[in-house]
Amino acid sequence: RYLNKIRNILKPMSQKITAQLREMDLDFIEPQAAWYLWIGFGKYKNALKKKGIHTSKDLVSQLAKETGIVFVPGEAFGMDPESLYVRGAYVGFSGEKGLQDFRVRDPQFDFASDLFESLDVLNQWLKNISIKE
Repeated sequence: RYLNKIRNILKPMSQKITAQLREMDLDFIEPQAAWYLWIGFGKYKNALKKKGIHTSKDLVSQLAKETGIVFVPGEAFGMDPESLYVRGAYVGFSGEKGLQDFRVRDPQFDFASDLFESLDVLNQWLKNISIKE
């Protein structure tokens, strides 16, 4: 029963996150049943190089410094460092509050507002580096 409730939260949350990533023109591996996903910044490779970012490790370091958003570099999982893939997790929210507040028919994700605000910050950061390109 608990597992089904969690799935009912994570699936629509994942759909909302991936919709925002699509709008940012980021590549990602569609999550199936996880609370994390792989995000690729390859389409921003030229703009990132101008910032001295050449690997996923460089990328996560710069993102943490400039935005406060923390990812794990793909190279920590054996990916090619220059692929610019990072792993992001659905964290920063209270699972207990989510179970209490979540409405399957109209998920507002108020309990995870920090997570979605982080995506807005990421979007703005990408726009800023693209303008400088």
